[in-house]
Amino acid sequence: MSINHIAKSWVLAVGLSMAASQMAAADPVVLKFAPFASPGQAAYEQFYKPWSEKVTASSNGALTIDLRGGTSIVNNQNVYDRVMNDVVQIGFVLFNYIAGKFPLAESARCPIWPTIPSTVPTRCGGSIKAARSMANSIRRSH
Repeated sequence: MSINHIAKSWVLAVGLSMAASQMAAADPVVLKFAPFASPGQAAYEQFYKPWSEKVTASSNGALTIDLRGGTSIVNNQNVYDRVMNDVVQIGFVLFNYIAGKFPLAESARCPIWPTIPSTVPTRCGGSIKAARSMANSIRRSH
């Protein structure tokens, strides 16, 4: 083995060692999660809080979920915009509050075989025919 080869190997080992120590000392990624449920509410206490704690614990220090309960940061009308503008990184919203953003998800609220025809015009673009057309296009795409 030549001295040049040994020197290159040593420099590579030192560089990798330094990079590894910097990665280990790096701050964890912190993701703010604002579900707009308040502490004390069942959804917060039984779902959002345990989920956040489990994800944080499972990451071995690489990730922290910063749970922000209540409506001080987000509410059901602005949660999508808050996530898109990086005010929070994780949000929870029902699709009816963000109509038009996820068109395929909106098809779930349209009856495939309507049982109450009076609801079809307002929910599915104007007619039973529109509802069936939407359902058929979804079936074809899968």
